[in-house]
Amino acid sequence: MKQLRQMQFQDNNLGNIDISRCLYYDFFSRLFLYDLLDESYNQFTSILELMVQAPLDEDLSESYTCLLTFLQQKSLSEFKQEYTDLFILSPHSKQVHLILSHYAEGNVAGSILLDIRQFFRKLPVRMNTDFCKESEEHFGFLMLLMGYIIAHKDEIEESLQVELFSSFIAPFGFEIAHSLQQSEHSFYMNLGKILEVFIAFEEDFLKLKL
Repeated sequence: MKQLRQMQFQDNNLGNIDISRCLYYDFFSRLFLYDLLDESYNQFTSILELMVQAPLDEDLSESYTCLLTFLQQKSLSEFKQEYTDLFILSPHSKQVHLILSHYAEGNVAGSILLDIRQFFRKLPVRMNTDFCKESEEHFGFLMLLMGYIIAHKDEIEESLQVELFSSFIAPFGFEIAHSLQQSEHSFYMNLGKILEVFIAFEEDFLKLKL
């Protein structure tokens, strides 16, 4: 059984839409998983430059620009502090939670984690804990997983994309996106705007597969 790793979709036989979808899922997973920040930080600018060439929505142009400007002006340590303040310690503002059980049951490791693990058993892949130490109910992990499923669509049934998205990503992703937009942290506030539009795009796109 293969280990779940960060996506390498360039060599796969994917159409342009699926390549773009993988790009976004990969981007979000890197930004939501603290363990991936060190190795990913220098790649964020080039990823954003690709996204700007074909934005999800013209109204998001300012948000893309804000993300690029932040990355050009801030160091990795400053970025990691923003992540910590928003998702972990939150000394000055309301914490944004990335664990799904928080939204479903107000705790961690709730019944939704069991549901996700049941879903995970349908896949020919297992977690690689060497680079991702979060639980399966972490939103960043689910974005990583979705990108992997898309990138390996020749090996994994496409219906599992719909199941993962409709059961776990969309119901909580919109709430996370809205929470980010209410944040005082400029980078993730703008990321929340992009995330909301992306999830809406995915919702429409995946309905075509139902």
